[in-house]
Amino acid sequence: MIFSKNGKTFFKDGLSKSPMRGKQLLALLLPLLIAAAFLAQTLTAAPPPAEQQNWKWEANGPRVDYHLYSIILDYDARLTAFKKGDIETSYIQPTRVSEVKDDPNIYLLSYRTFNLQFLGINMRQYPWNYTAIRKAIAHLIDKDWIITNVFNGFGVPVDSPIPPAFGDWSNPNVPSYTYSKEMAKKVLLDAGFKYDAASNKWYEPNGNPLGDIVIQMPPQDQAPWLWQEA
Repeated sequence: MIFSKNGKTFFKDGLSKSPMRGKQLLALLLPLLIAAAFLAQTLTAAPPPAEQQNWKWEANGPRVDYHLYSIILDYDARLTAFKKGDIETSYIQPTRVSEVKDDPNIYLLSYRTFNLQFLGINMRQYPWNYTAIRKAIAHLIDKDWIITNVFNGFGVPVDSPIPPAFGDWSNPNVPSYTYSKEMAKKVLLDAGFKYDAASNKWYEPNGNPLGDIVIQMPPQDQAPWLWQEA
């Protein structure tokens, strides 16, 4: 606690009380203030997309009289309404961009978002409790193929739960797992797993056979938002 009495500044930590002059207090707080100012200047958000960098906004704008949101749950119906001009803005699924990209009345704005697609696992459950299994699976996910063939090229591979759109908060130097079947196999062998080429089966370090690993995606009726991303 910091307080003043008779023109002097005191510092009280609950255990002791000693007088502290203003210069001493400033010497204590100044490094903290400098560090906070430096942090505020160095942590910057990601730059806007190139097509937005030259936009000229009016002061405190842009302003509109009102904005009416139409809730259209069915994506096909929403896209049809957008193409007809019944609604003015709409999210376009990557696989449907080709339907609108040549329309002279539609302006497509592509930008990085905070959206992230990831494989969530329970590390307490077998076989995910094996670190080597998790690393091997990471080497078996072809992110570039998914971006090209599922998201129609709209996306970037990341190795962190903080995507690049977060700017300086996103760390590009985290460990990366390159798509490689050979590297996945090496990770398991180095961890003590055994592979029997004759039966094409893997065995745990304790000798037990490693069961099949099936990765499933929730069906569309249970997770429609996941399906709409593609």
